[in-house]
Amino acid sequence: MTEAGSAFWGRGGAAETYESADPHEPFPDFFHELDSDTREFLQATPEWLAIASHHLSAVEGAPRMILSHCFNDGQILVNQVAQGDGRSAARTARSIFEHQVNLGTVIGSTSEADRYTASRHVTAARIGDLRYWWLELLDGTERRKEKQRLDKVKRRARQPLAAAKARFDRRGRPFEKNVFTKNLYDRARDLGMQDEYEAYRVLSGVVHGDAGGLLGLSRNSSLGTIHRLGPDLQLLPLAALYGFRWLADFTLTAHHEFGELPTVKTASEVVAGVLGRWPDIRRTAAAIDAQMWPDKPPPQPGAVAAFYGPDSAQIRWYHHDPKFDVVTVADVAPGSRDEADKVPERFAEHVAAYYAAGDRERPMTVRVVGVNVIPRSGARPWPAASVLTPRRMWEKADVSAGEHEA
Repeated sequence: MTEAGSAFWGRGGAAETYESADPHEPFPDFFHELDSDTREFLQATPEWLAIASHHLSAVEGAPRMILSHCFNDGQILVNQVAQGDGRSAARTARSIFEHQVNLGTVIGSTSEADRYTASRHVTAARIGDLRYWWLELLDGTERRKEKQRLDKVKRRARQPLAAAKARFDRRGRPFEKNVFTKNLYDRARDLGMQDEYEAYRVLSGVVHGDAGGLLGLSRNSSLGTIHRLGPDLQLLPLAALYGFRWLADFTLTAHHEFGELPTVKTASEVVAGVLGRWPDIRRTAAAIDAQMWPDKPPPQPGAVAAFYGPDSAQIRWYHHDPKFDVVTVADVAPGSRDEADKVPERFAEHVAAYYAAGDRERPMTVRVVGVNVIPRSGARPWPAASVLTPRRMWEKADVSAGEHEA
């Protein structure tokens, strides 16, 4: 936020009203803006990954654990890209890089594979060592059973963890803090992946909360520094590019290392096909992103009339603050009562058309210039999108939203 306000203020020409968009549709549906070929590959990839994972059931130990990690994250990445969720895609893509390095590490060393497998006892012990503050949220029976379960987890981990520490602890590198004998970068370098590590570091900015992790959510403009809430569509192409590349490489490694399985090969080809559609993902993200940055300050707070039913006299007044995108039940100011009394007649035709278009779950709302309202004492502010009419409902009524800013 700056003095200019939130990045989600209304955009468009002077005829456009400032009703908030539906909170579940903050930007155009990313998936359906993509080319049909790209959509087809995105839809096919999770299924092929699932099929391929079933055919790797003969794999045991550390490799099987890592395969489970990566095939799950692969499905998640596809869904995140299809939704245009750049920040989540960045987190998942960097995880896939780690899975790829981990797989190469355990394939190359039985000892490292044993360390990886034993690390599950570290996690179990840590769960057992947590402060059980949440037990107070449960009732007596649930609390007792959950306490017993957690104690059992810790108890079961104690002996195998002690054995793992006795085997793997080294001076200055306790096993509990170092699953592998080398750090991620050194292991990536050993596998010839040091160049890929730089992309991993960029994507890690989101996880660590680095200033650079706000790549597509912060911008300097004539309006000041704008921080946007919503999808990072500048980070998305980078996350998709490297995430799908690493996923394709991982799947190909699994195919070669654990048998010539046709389904795994096909999964690798499907992922490679998604990677081939990356330019479309990039173009679509850039086009939508360009629509989401404001080019003017938000409007000032004002009055909104909500018409509850086809009788335009059924009005409730709200105070709308576009900067924070909230509405509060309000009363007409004494000096505006004459103007407010004219509103039902002025909008009677539009109200009738709105309700004639079908059953309405929300009132018809319109921002009214020339009427001052005062937020009602003690009234709670509500998200504007929970009250104001989404534009798609205006469109169904064949009434231009732009006609309704009085």
